[in-house]
Amino acid sequence: MIYYRLGLLYDLNLKQPKNAVIYYHLYLKNTPDQEKEKDQIAYAKGRISLLGVK
Repeated sequence: MIYYRLGLLYDLNLKQPKNAVIYYHLYLKNTPDQEKEKDQIAYAKGRISLLGVK
């Protein structure tokens, strides 16, 4: 969950999409609980595709 929060910080507050995508990927790589965090997972995947940074 910390990686997700860091992704949000870089994405929304610091306006650094490259770093945001890195942390969203790390969050998804750590296999979050699919049921409890389904909204966060969907948001992270959506932001990765929207930001378009690899």
